[in-house]
Amino acid sequence: MRKTNQSMVFDIGSKNIKAVIGTSKNHQIEIYDYEIIPIPEDSVFDGRILHKTKVAESIEGFHRKKGKRKHKIMVSISSSMTILRNFDLPKMEEEELKEAIRYEMEHLLPEPMENYIVDFTVLDEYLKDIEDGDKVPMVKVQTAALPRAIIMTYINTFEKAGLKIDAIDIQCNGIGKLFGGRKKFIKDFQDEETIDKNIGIIDIGHQNTTITIIEFGKVFLYRVIDKGGKDINRIVADTLGIDERAAEEWKSNTRFLDEEFYKDTPLPLKQYLQDLLMEVQRVIDFSISRSTQKTLDRIYLIGGGAKIQNIAHYFQENLRIATILGNNYRNISVNGSETSFSEDLLYLSNILGILLRKE
Repeated sequence: MRKTNQSMVFDIGSKNIKAVIGTSKNHQIEIYDYEIIPIPEDSVFDGRILHKTKVAESIEGFHRKKGKRKHKIMVSISSSMTILRNFDLPKMEEEELKEAIRYEMEHLLPEPMENYIVDFTVLDEYLKDIEDGDKVPMVKVQTAALPRAIIMTYINTFEKAGLKIDAIDIQCNGIGKLFGGRKKFIKDFQDEETIDKNIGIIDIGHQNTTITIIEFGKVFLYRVIDKGGKDINRIVADTLGIDERAAEEWKSNTRFLDEEFYKDTPLPLKQYLQDLLMEVQRVIDFSISRSTQKTLDRIYLIGGGAKIQNIAHYFQENLRIATILGNNYRNISVNGSETSFSEDLLYLSNILGILLRKE
């Protein structure tokens, strides 16, 4: 693969840093190298980097090994503090539009506007019918706000690693680009187009679970649930009387969701998973009530929790929505083992979309 305009992309989770070197051209993603780097427990909480020095050392180590050339440094952030809203506004000049969005967001944000970094994207332009048969040009904009304090922890951490961040994006935008759009990167159930489908991407992470709903190829809703693999490990460890490392292995290697073994699954674990599904169902119900199509056609599972054996079938049976793992890819070329990359894509798929970002 010809190496041009490469970016180095980072997603700093609560358990691992996902780092990718790649680029995109003509709707094709090229991955030159990547690594999933463990970090100390409690280094990151809800998107905020708490132990900057420890995280910076891991970032610097990856860059020292892999950064043989100049890369654009890009970062994806996931946090429950992300506020995502869509507005329909009259079409106006960009500066006027910024002021109109600022006015709308001031009424939604729990803290003063200056405590947030706000960005927006124009999703659509259309004509709205008014009285006397006239039409008014309108725009549908999607606005994202993230606390300035969270973003500063990233800027400061990368400065400690000797790097300057060139672009920051929120996780759901990257997911939307990878799973949405007409150019598909994740294969569909019957290899159909998903542009006219409502799809949900559920990222079961170590600390929490994020849900991104896409309608007509665009991010429609994003929610964070405070439940994840870390809690499952703790429940298994407490119930079986083992340490959390052994619990992690048990979770990965035991088919506790299979019908024939489910009766022997520890009751606290069953209850926790049912509670998780109930919260997921609430988000789905809310999304359906607000969507144009009033349906959710399919679900993709990603994240470390998606590696639990038979979990896609478990979600499908309980939510009554077609569900598969989101790691069957196309239009992505990788320098290395495709089998290993397919397995790792469950971790990486929430950041690859940032390579499709257009400045």
